[in-house]
Amino acid sequence: MLLKLHVCFLVLQQVLAQTSTSTALADSAPTEPPSTQTGKTPALGWNTWNAYGCDISEAKVLAAANSLIDLGLADLGYEYINIDDCWSKTTRNSTTQRIIPDSTKFPNGISNVADQVHALGLKIGIYSDAGTATCAGFPGSLGMEAIDAATFNEWGIDYLKYDNCNVPGNWSDSWQPEGGDWYNSNSAVRYRQMGGALAQQSRPIQFALCNWGNANVWDWGARVGHSWRMSGDSR
Repeated sequence: MLLKLHVCFLVLQQVLAQTSTSTALADSAPTEPPSTQTGKTPALGWNTWNAYGCDISEAKVLAAANSLIDLGLADLGYEYINIDDCWSKTTRNSTTQRIIPDSTKFPNGISNVADQVHALGLKIGIYSDAGTATCAGFPGSLGMEAIDAATFNEWGIDYLKYDNCNVPGNWSDSWQPEGGDWYNSNSAVRYRQMGGALAQQSRPIQFALCNWGNANVWDWGARVGHSWRMSGDSR
């Protein structure tokens, strides 16, 4: 009986600790809504992941961009060329903490690719993660939102797919928030941090919440981003 009471007490302590942490995180999280200059209609375009996974390159991205033009898809509204996971080096710049593009895959950098995509009259997207690492193990943006948003803005990025891998335990949600307030949950706050950082940039960046339909995103997604996932991957 004493053992059961002890276990229950420990569980209660964990719940109270998480509630306290969640409240503190939510109180300091940005509340800026997504930009109204973009995302007014669903994004149409192409993403590297299903075609190439991590085997991406500048040449493949630009070939896809030209294909949207050549196939007449751009005339139908398909305008986004989105670079998914695996575009960066495995570590950040030790001085600036900026994410560094993989120079083997993108020898001229992401900004050069963005310039070429824009010259075709198209828009370019990039990928990051609301955790410490992306799903493929590259640097995530958790805790680095301001740096990464400014970097993406400088490169001329128009769209950010923001994934949900490698989330530390103190940033996850083991229980439903008090009162069912998912907007102030740890999950939502991670996305609000990046949303707020994007809102501070000079160019509108469409913000896609790739949190796999978790944390009742349908209740708060429109307050944070332009679109959100409703489930896990499908092909």
